[in-house]
Amino acid sequence: MKHLFLGGLAAAALPFAAGAADPADPAEAPLTITITGTRTEQPLAHATAATTVVTAADIERTQAQSVSELLNGLTGVDVASSGGAGKVTSLYLRGSNSGHTLLLIDGVRVGSATLGAPAWQNLPLGVIDRIEIVRGPQSGLYGSDAIGGVVQIFTKKGEGEPRAWGSAALGSPQGVDALLGYGGRVDDTRFSLALGHYDTEGFNATTPENFGYNPDRDGYHNTFGHLSVTREFAPGQSFGVTLLRAQGNNAYDGFPPEAKVDGDFVQQVVSIQADNRLNDVWRMKTLLGQSQDRAEEFVDDFSIAEFNTRRDQFTWQHDLSLGHDHTLSVGYDYQKERVSGASVQDYSQRTRDDNALFVSDTLRLGDVDLQASLRSDDYDDLGRHNTGRFGAGWQFTPSSRVTASYGTGYKAPSFNDLYYPDTPFAVGNPDLRPESSRSWDLGFEQTFVGVQWRAALFHSRVEDLINWAPDANFKFRPDNVDRARLRGVELGASAHLDGWQLALNLDLLDAEDARTGRALPNRPDRTLRLDVDRDFGAWSGGATVFAASYPSELPQTGYALLNLRAGYRLDRDWTLKAKVNNVFDRDYQTVEGYAMPGREAWLAIEYGL
Repeated sequence: MKHLFLGGLAAAALPFAAGAADPADPAEAPLTITITGTRTEQPLAHATAATTVVTAADIERTQAQSVSELLNGLTGVDVASSGGAGKVTSLYLRGSNSGHTLLLIDGVRVGSATLGAPAWQNLPLGVIDRIEIVRGPQSGLYGSDAIGGVVQIFTKKGEGEPRAWGSAALGSPQGVDALLGYGGRVDDTRFSLALGHYDTEGFNATTPENFGYNPDRDGYHNTFGHLSVTREFAPGQSFGVTLLRAQGNNAYDGFPPEAKVDGDFVQQVVSIQADNRLNDVWRMKTLLGQSQDRAEEFVDDFSIAEFNTRRDQFTWQHDLSLGHDHTLSVGYDYQKERVSGASVQDYSQRTRDDNALFVSDTLRLGDVDLQASLRSDDYDDLGRHNTGRFGAGWQFTPSSRVTASYGTGYKAPSFNDLYYPDTPFAVGNPDLRPESSRSWDLGFEQTFVGVQWRAALFHSRVEDLINWAPDANFKFRPDNVDRARLRGVELGASAHLDGWQLALNLDLLDAEDARTGRALPNRPDRTLRLDVDRDFGAWSGGATVFAASYPSELPQTGYALLNLRAGYRLDRDWTLKAKVNNVFDRDYQTVEGYAMPGREAWLAIEYGL
């Protein structure tokens, strides 16, 4: 596999370099402000961590209807789905496990404490304003789960004159997507309120080879609401409250195959935030947050499993401006995880606390950017774990920049890993150690003839990976037995050329089990995404090409997809949109045994967006 990877790198690098004059406007990059990579505001052009920012304009332009559709194929991002809308979805950052990506929504940690990963499939896209993706270990800032990186979602807050907005879409086969909102600014108060519903009859999500194959439609229903209110009481003094809730039902195939199998879910995030600039040097930020992940499964309307997670979070952060380009941040994070439900009543422990201290120093010296972070987490059941990261960037010409970083990360075992009750088939292991990683990366960016192009090289080693395996009596038990090696190259280019907006991403990945040398499941070894868009007055049009190939030892085969989209602005407020995904109706799988959607067509009307 090593030779395949190196050979592929050499073959891919040449055409990329030749085609780099193909695709966001480099002049706008310094105006983009990011938060996630330092926990403070920083221009994207000064970031030392590999960062992608997805804006509200990007969401509108691509006409995406889910977070997975929006993010799949962006630099370093691979998404695997067990059958389309609402089905179990894994997001891999630079080849790391899905549970190795920390998901934040408005600063609040989100995810199941029993499964150890977020439910990406249930996140409502219609209330999202911006997404920041930081690749590479960020445990030095955020602690557990950030081995592969961090995805932070920022919901709509309201700007400008108060106004209504909304959309309604019909899809084939049998889909409805509706959203209605109202928001804006009144004096010193910003607010946003939205309600939405997504409904699809679905398709047969399993293939005949799947153990639970049932040739029926596997539908999905998601109803969601969002409220955000922020008040600035005085210059530099603000207080805000945010609520996001999504709930619904997902049908899927299971056992026995002929049975009706489905599940109810609830995703909820609540946050209270205060931002206080105490003087010209000292800024204090306080967050009280709570997230809930609730899931209940049914067979023929009889409940067979119930797992609920509640995370309570408190963050107290102090940012000190020690100079024009020097910020020192120190803070305290507290998190309590609780699991409940009929399926966890026999767990030996159902709560745990984590107290953490962190420090981050961000400094710019001339053309050099430096950022260092250290964090110490103290769990009541796992003990203390220390992590850190150091990154540097050098703008060695007005149009060229290099970056380098090294960091460590870890992931705490889930409640299932540690405390699953002793049954005839499985038992947890309270002696497990956290999974840990060491990673480095190198990056290069250059703007040439109006094109911004990027390249990055990364390498990660993940130790003490937790693997569930049967013993001599065929009882499954988790142990820290696995190791993984993740290596890759990320290539990208973006531009506005003669009215065309173009973006190209090409990823080469070697993700393998370090013990066996075999490829890790569900990760493509090569992915390509090309987005092409243009406005023609009142008309707009665009296309996305996505292609992926897999290592030969994996069951998935390579595929290529074409998605087309168009829009027509009827007047200042109303816009008619249409899109066709998977134009050529390709059959493909991202998880073995689960089919992905064939050709889909959607027609939408939007107001005020």
